[in-house]
Amino acid sequence: MSSLIVHPIACVSASELKVEVEQLFTITREEASRLMQYGWAFIRDVFMIDVAKYNVSVRVVEAPVAFGAPAGWLDISYEMRSAESELVVSFFFKGGRLAICSFSLHSGSHPIIEEALHNPIEWAKVFLERYWRFTEKSYIGSMLDMLSNVRMEDLGRVKASEFYPSYSPRHRDPIELTGLIKTVESVKMSIVIEPCEAYPEMNTTYIEWKYVENCVVFRQKGVGFTIGPRDIHFSDQWDIYQVGSSKLKVSTGEEAVRIAKEAIRDLTYMSDGKLIGNLTALNEPLYVYLDTDYRGNDIYTLYPYWEVYLCLAKAYPAGVGGVRVFIWADTGEVFKRELSGGYGGGGEPAPPTQETNPQTNQQAIIISITTAIILTAIATITIKMRLKHKTTTKMMWMHPYGYHLSIASRVIH
Repeated sequence: MSSLIVHPIACVSASELKVEVEQLFTITREEASRLMQYGWAFIRDVFMIDVAKYNVSVRVVEAPVAFGAPAGWLDISYEMRSAESELVVSFFFKGGRLAICSFSLHSGSHPIIEEALHNPIEWAKVFLERYWRFTEKSYIGSMLDMLSNVRMEDLGRVKASEFYPSYSPRHRDPIELTGLIKTVESVKMSIVIEPCEAYPEMNTTYIEWKYVENCVVFRQKGVGFTIGPRDIHFSDQWDIYQVGSSKLKVSTGEEAVRIAKEAIRDLTYMSDGKLIGNLTALNEPLYVYLDTDYRGNDIYTLYPYWEVYLCLAKAYPAGVGGVRVFIWADTGEVFKRELSGGYGGGGEPAPPTQETNPQTNQQAIIISITTAIILTAIATITIKMRLKHKTTTKMMWMHPYGYHLSIASRVIH
C-alpha cells in the first residue's frame, strides 16, 4: 500500500499552500490544487475558523476508478490541532464541485459546535448566509429566505410519514416527530429533530431542502445540514444532480404493489441444491416507497422508482420471508428483485440477499467501492506542502470516506 506524506503546518493564508501531487487517477494536479485552495478558503470564510491558532495537516485521496468509483470523486481532509481542540474539516467533491463538507470535533471544545447545538436553526441561517456570499449561488438565497422567519419555537409535532413519505399499511399507528415542513414552488424544506430523551444535549437536528417535481421528491438534488453533538455535516448537491424524468406511469402505491406481486410469480432461487419457487405474498406489503436514483451510465441524472417490500405467506427455505421489488415509476419496468427474510410468515433471516435482474443503484456503488477499499490496498496521493514555517514530516495511513459512509443514506444520495 502506498502512503500519504503529510506535513503538519501552521497556516496563515491559503496563498501559502503549495501542493505537489505525485499520483492521481483522473484528477489533474492543477485541479487537486484548486480544490485544496477552495477547501482552505471555505474553512476560513464560511466556518470562520481562526486558522492561525492551529497546526494543520492535509490529506487527499481520489476514489479509485479501478474499483468502480465514478471519475472525479475527491476527498480532502484538514486535521487541525490547537491547545483547546482537535478537529477535522473534510470536503468531498464530485466532478470538481463540493458535494459534502464535515466539521468533526475529536477532542476539546469549539464555539462552532456549542453555537450550533444551542440553536441549530439560527446557526444554520448564519452559515447559509456566509455560504451564499462565498458561492453566489442564487438557489441558496431562496433557501435562506425560506428559513429566515423560522424559529425553534415554531417546530411542532409532525407525522414521520411527512418527512419520509411511504405507503405502509402494516404500520397504522402514526409516528410523530418534532419538526416543520414548508414547500415553496419546487423546493421542500424539512426540519426534524432526532431526540435523545436521556440526554437532550445529544439531539440531532436535520435541516434539508429537496427538489420536488410532479410530487416526486428528488432527495439527491438538495441542500442540507446534519447537526449533532460533535459533528456537523453540510451538503450541497443541488447543481450536481439533474432530473431525467418526473413522469409517473406508476402513480400510486397500490399500483406498485400489484406490479410487484406479478413480478415474483416467476422468481426462483437455489437452496441446498433445490430450486425454490411459487412464492406467495401476503395481501399487504411491509412498505411501499417512492424514491429516486440514476439508471444507465449517467450517475448524475435521476429518475423515480418504487421500492415494494412484499411479505411472504410463510418462511421459505434459507429463511426467506420477503421480497423487495424495484420498479421504475416512469416506465413501469421492474429492474430488480431481492430476496430477504424476517418479515414473512416466520423463520430466521435469510443469508446474504440474492438478486435477480440486478440494476446497480448509487448507494450500492458507494458501499461496494468502500468495501473494496477496505479489503484491497489502494494507491493514495503524495502531497508536499511548502510554507514559510518550518515543517516536519510524518507518515500516515489513511482510510478514505469515513463520515461519507455514515451519512450516505441522508446526504450523499
